[in-house]
Amino acid sequence: MTRKSALEKQCELISWPFSSVTAVYSESGSWSFNGSYGLHPEEVVAQTMSNHDCICSWCEGGSINLMLKAASLSVLIRRNTFQDRSDAIRRYLEAQLTILSQYSGEIVECARSITHADLIRNIKEICADDFLRDAYSRVREEFLFKLADKISVDLRIQLLEKYMLKPYEYRAGWPDLTVISNKGISFVEVKTTDRLHDSQMRFANEIAAPLQLRCEIVRVIPAK
Repeated sequence: MTRKSALEKQCELISWPFSSVTAVYSESGSWSFNGSYGLHPEEVVAQTMSNHDCICSWCEGGSINLMLKAASLSVLIRRNTFQDRSDAIRRYLEAQLTILSQYSGEIVECARSITHADLIRNIKEICADDFLRDAYSRVREEFLFKLADKISVDLRIQLLEKYMLKPYEYRAGWPDLTVISNKGISFVEVKTTDRLHDSQMRFANEIAAPLQLRCEIVRVIPAK
């Protein structure tokens, strides 16, 4: 009988599917997979997902973060402490939700009622900002457009309201990959040897489970 790893036991505790993918590991610390070289393990898993008609963003929740900012941007600008549009665009969402906590109802209503056209326009403005492009270097404008198309208004509001409870704590722990497929939105945490950290377990128990987010863990293992 094969003994279960600590990671597999954690998966059982949080009811996340666990699987593995094999790739070639080099001494330089990178991976090779399907003719591609110098990959991070997250890129290996993203390739396997793309083979199944999925679109991936390796961003640890960054795409969700920026989409929520785009959905509530008009209030973030109007209530900005410095009355500065640029500051409202650039300031991290967790800081804004903390500073503007007294306007939480207004922020939620904005995110609920925004038109799709305005959401797309705000995404374009956010992604055009040099500071945010650097801070979220792996988030692509095209992915956010697809995310805006795929995510429901109800889920958008649920994520925002959850985020507001503990903005700084709930910013951490998101799975590596945000995935869009014909089944909707899901999340994939990529591991090699380590187990889930405290922030990742908190995400699983306090965000993913209550909101019924589809999540899984994929371990990349070296080919023998």
